[in-house]
Amino acid sequence: MKIVIADHRKYNFASRSLKEAKSAAKHGHTVYWIGLSDTNVTFIDKTDGVIFYQIGKNEHNNFFLKIFSLLLINYYFTKVLKEIEFDILHIHDVKLFFIYLYGKIKKKKIIYDAHEIHYFKREKKSFRNYILNRFTLIVEKIILRLSTVNIQTNEERAFLFSKIHKTSKPVVIDNYDLPVINHSNNGIRKALGLQKFKKIIVMSGYISIGWLWAPDQVIISLKNTPQEIVFCMLGFYSDDTKNYLVNLARSLHLEERIFFLPAVKPHEVAQFISSADAAIVPIKSNSMNSLYSSPNKLYQSIAAGLPILASENRHLKKIILDCPIGHIGELFNVESTLSISSAINKLFSNYNFYKTNTMKASKEIFNWEIEFTKLNHIYNNI
Repeated sequence: MKIVIADHRKYNFASRSLKEAKSAAKHGHTVYWIGLSDTNVTFIDKTDGVIFYQIGKNEHNNFFLKIFSLLLINYYFTKVLKEIEFDILHIHDVKLFFIYLYGKIKKKKIIYDAHEIHYFKREKKSFRNYILNRFTLIVEKIILRLSTVNIQTNEERAFLFSKIHKTSKPVVIDNYDLPVINHSNNGIRKALGLQKFKKIIVMSGYISIGWLWAPDQVIISLKNTPQEIVFCMLGFYSDDTKNYLVNLARSLHLEERIFFLPAVKPHEVAQFISSADAAIVPIKSNSMNSLYSSPNKLYQSIAAGLPILASENRHLKKIILDCPIGHIGELFNVESTLSISSAINKLFSNYNFYKTNTMKASKEIFNWEIEFTKLNHIYNNI
């Protein structure tokens, strides 16, 4: 099959669509990935059997400029599609609305890969967000009429999605990653220059404070954990976020126990963090979307064989505590630093138990190679 995978995200933020593209190419499909460049430069590249079209885009903070920029992205993506022969158009999220229309006009098979529960992404009480939520709901309903197959990232989101739209349950393709085969002390431990007796807890991906993530709570919780435990934030963060967290750690005399590292490429994350000791996912359940989240940082960490420390919510409980192999980590109340420190101390007090379970689960259950067979079946039979 000739497949186009289109994603409005920048390359380094597009973990899910990138692994779909590379796995599809590995299984004999002709694959084109269209997304945004990490710079404002447009270029074409071929890697791992996938032809990548990376579209340059300038950043805008103004709401109306963002809307205009989104329309331009749809325009440039459509221009690329006109140059390509393809059978299947696999599109991520709702922002590429005009691409769905183009695919329908050309009578192509369309896959809608939703990622999120978009109607519940904005739950801050404001008239603007109410209007945006309603508009998104209408757009998504139109997309469902245009699509041949709909995909969601876990069972809970799929059920909620079908309830909102009064439609059949989407196919579930979870965000699993490829398990790391060769573990070593390189990667994050070497980058930090830390000896083996230091216990590294890593948070990867997008690092922010306030609305969704709580790395500040993790830093405060370190006060009640042994000195050898350190916290590393690896990924994307603003200067303001980093400065705030550094000053917070300094005020608590914990500055020598926190570290920052820049992001590595999506397919390198699991291998890079595999020399850490544990991973943490301090997500706030402040919306239905985050309550049923399947963050890449969770499954990249499991693929790395790292026991998981995570916020209490239904989906994370299912992954971490209800795993058929056994517990692969501990949960905490993200609003309580004492709860976080208690979970950290409990995990390291019985570390080998969690480590063994996580290593086994990464290969036998939360394995992208196994999960991709469901998506490949769709590609071959759509």
